[in-house]
Amino acid sequence: MRLLTVGVGTLPGEAHAMGVEFAARGRRADEALDLLRLLWAGDERGVSHSGEFFSFTSLCSFPKPWNATTLPVHIGGSSPAAARRAGRRGDGYFPGGRLTPAQRASQAELMRTAAAEAGRDPAALEYTRWGSASLSEADVEAHARNGTTRLVVGPSSLDLAEQLAEISAFADRLKLPASRQASTSLQGARRRLLQGLHHAFSQVRRLTAACLVGGTGLTRSRDRHRAFTN
Repeated sequence: MRLLTVGVGTLPGEAHAMGVEFAARGRRADEALDLLRLLWAGDERGVSHSGEFFSFTSLCSFPKPWNATTLPVHIGGSSPAAARRAGRRGDGYFPGGRLTPAQRASQAELMRTAAAEAGRDPAALEYTRWGSASLSEADVEAHARNGTTRLVVGPSSLDLAEQLAEISAFADRLKLPASRQASTSLQGARRRLLQGLHHAFSQVRRLTAACLVGGTGLTRSRDRHRAFTN
């Protein structure tokens, strides 16, 4: 995974189903974002935290982000609060699709202002938008002129072979470097997927065992698990 997008949700019923306070979802999300980065940076000795919503001691989380100590976190949403959260805690902003161009520009500026007020570099923040595999080079350039730094593009088909063909055609049309190395072989794609899953599960087994030996595993204490999830 190259990017994590976090939103607080808009439906009170979702919070009720999880047994949490809807009005506190923003503060809960802020603390959770800090904890994700704390856990990603931790090792088999675990990390500890005591906060408003989450408390745990010597907790470890595996697998880690691949070949990195953290993942870029973009805040998703379409409200001024989401834009401020992106500036204060995010690595970028992924705004909703129902905003007008003026609202997008206003929220992007609000994100940068919030970042500066928090002592962060506004220029380092990214701006993500939804795209489609039908985008032309002119469409991409128009997004870039409007401050977009990343486009999330997905295929429209549910068939794996058609998805590979659609994405490959998109990459070739825009002359993306990855298209020169990408294989459109369905068998090759499945093999790489299985290899990746095998590696991930092997890492989980090895590191979970290390955590348990050190007494820091999440599965070692149900009380710790409850403290983290409640």
